[in-house]
Amino acid sequence: MSVKGVRWPIVEAMGTAYALYTLTGDSQYEEWYQKWWDYCIKYLMDYENGSWWQELDADNKVTTKVWDGKQDIYHLLHCLVIPRLPLAPGLAPAVAAGLLDINAK
Repeated sequence: MSVKGVRWPIVEAMGTAYALYTLTGDSQYEEWYQKWWDYCIKYLMDYENGSWWQELDADNKVTTKVWDGKQDIYHLLHCLVIPRLPLAPGLAPAVAAGLLDINAK
């Protein structure tokens, strides 16, 4: 698998896949979620300096063609928080109500 481009589409897709799995129970969505996690673990996480790489080239090598800074956490919330919250009443109200599942995978 090669992404070639910026990180945010894959992490938002992870949140979407997990939400679809939650709603439908269809295991293909959970499989995509896990496949994308595996990819992120292998290529997008910056283990040396912390955080995640913003951009990869077609060979999954870090590049700065689009942007050379470290990203903020906004898009990462889609893969890190959505799987730990109920889909309703919405993310902010669910967090405010203490519904974050700290034991989720």
